Amino acid sequence: SGFPTPREQMVPFLALFPDYDILCIDYVGQGLEHIPQTLLGGFTYKCFGVDMCATSFGLHDPVDLINVVKEVKKSRSYTHCYGLCLCHSAPIFVNATAMEPQLFEKLLIDGCWPSIFQVVRTIARYPSLVCGRQPPRSPCAWITDRDIVQNFACYLVEKMAKLKLADIPSVQALFPSISIPVLLFQSRQDCYCSL
Repeated sequence: SGFPTPREQMVPFLALFPDYDILCIDYVGQGLEHIPQTLLGGFTYKCFGVDMCATSFGLHDPVDLINVVKEVKKSRSYTHCYGLCLCHSAPIFVNATAMEPQLFEKLLIDGCWPSIFQVVRTIARYPSLVCGRQPPRSPCAWITDRDIVQNFACYLVEKMAKLKLADIPSVQALFPSISIPVLLFQSRQDCYCSL
């Protein structure tokens, strides 16, 4: 799924591939079935669709993805498996492919988040991105353009998620270790991306 789009909302997108079996997953801390265990997690889940106290922002998700895909391939006897990933899923799929090179034959990446650290800084700089808008410039730019504000946002995310954003590998760092074909869709005006 995309971030924070639950898998159930991906159904219209899946209609593009009627001849394929498609597996959609929600990552830990996301999805309509997730039940937050903390007050802060419940607040962030209600506001953003993600329990910031439960998610690993892609740090542990590649291992979960590898296990799920391997089990599905084995139980269904699939001979071909392609990875289709959107935004937040891209670094997870790329990392999983780097860890397990035979997992997918090909990757199709749309709207790739290059690194979680960069995305958090971008959202701090352009707060309206939380609402799905990609503005050319924030009206609060005199505040949000400052490194201290962006670094503070990273600090808050790290404290809530109990992890270090720097521990989550960037797509740029992982691409050289990928030996399968990759098709990357990216807009030149995408605020999140700069690969």
